[in-house]
Amino acid sequence: MSSARRLLFVFLLASISLPATALAQGLILPGAGAANRAMAGASTAAPLDAAGAAYWNPAAISGLPQNEIYFGAELIYADTRVGASPLPPAGDVFSGTGLTPIPTTAMVYHLEDSPITVGVGIYGAVGGAANYPTQLSNPALTPKTNQYASASVLQLVPTISMQVTERLAVGVSPMIDVCMLSLDPAFFANNGDNTFPAATHGRPFWGGGFQVGAYYELNPCWSFGLAYKSTQWFETMRWNALGAGNQPREVTLELTLPRIISWGFAYKGIECTTIAMDFRYLDYADTKTFGQPVVEGGTGWKSVFAVATGIERRMGERCKLRMGYLFNENPIPEVLTLFNTQLPTISQHQLSLGFSAKLTRQIAVDFAWVHGFENSISGPVPPTQLPGGNTVTMTQSLDAWIFGTSVCF
Repeated sequence: MSSARRLLFVFLLASISLPATALAQGLILPGAGAANRAMAGASTAAPLDAAGAAYWNPAAISGLPQNEIYFGAELIYADTRVGASPLPPAGDVFSGTGLTPIPTTAMVYHLEDSPITVGVGIYGAVGGAANYPTQLSNPALTPKTNQYASASVLQLVPTISMQVTERLAVGVSPMIDVCMLSLDPAFFANNGDNTFPAATHGRPFWGGGFQVGAYYELNPCWSFGLAYKSTQWFETMRWNALGAGNQPREVTLELTLPRIISWGFAYKGIECTTIAMDFRYLDYADTKTFGQPVVEGGTGWKSVFAVATGIERRMGERCKLRMGYLFNENPIPEVLTLFNTQLPTISQHQLSLGFSAKLTRQIAVDFAWVHGFENSISGPVPPTQLPGGNTVTMTQSLDAWIFGTSVCF
């Protein structure tokens, strides 16, 4: 068996052994793989490795100098709390979601004597979690029930890119999604008596979409990228539940994920240095459930912009250092804080640091650390739920550690 075939076999074996779900704080992860996460996800015009190149722009895999296989994992820990005022006690309630893993596996292969490059990625790309105990004096955590949510989406992304001209490549990726979602209580499904069922007895829900992109190398110093990720559509989600008087009922939900437009540039005019910047638009307002008003069972999210900046510096022949900064707008309107405590996606400022080290000419290890600075939003409690002009505040900070190994051939 040739070395290329052996590597392909190992890649497939690792892929089928990945866990079926990927859980993380937040909704859509800003990148994939240690190198890309250390650059704050800026990869639309700056392909660094197999994992990050295709995550935002399928055409960018043509810009990788070698064939590559990547294996990695991310561990995320989020500190999320909910508090209420002026009600006692003053202390916040902690959401104990623990340390959660996200797998990443990717491969890129340049076909010999052909302008075609192919690749495939398996990403834990979307996720969120909350786990609050009941606190009777906190209006966000009553009536007398604990509040729990777990959401994860695993994506399979086969990719093909074509070098149309010496400078321009275009690419496309169909995307296959599988979602695991549990909510207790399910606030979108009122039982009619001001109680809510649990949406926990369900199965994996399937969906998909696509992304297209272009990658243009103007000269050895400048490159540009543009990509479009479609809405991710899912089948109708269904759970077996208990309604008023413990009568059996079925709970259903229509859910889509936002379309995303990414554009960016990279500059390599400084020796041993790559500087990249991405701009992104995430259209939450046009999605089912997330973009729908609260009165229609949605969460009332607004569309947001994000900006990612990263810098990579090569130190000698074997080491690369990376740093990045990500800013994104908060999709949750403050007035709707109470209705989004199960979806604590409010991190706005993230700093990332990382490095790569070559163990041999073909094998390298990567590491990145990401810190999401503490952010808070506050909103009123509707008088219909609790009179007296009370306010609910949600606070979150997070840390992530990303490890990976890449093999070039």
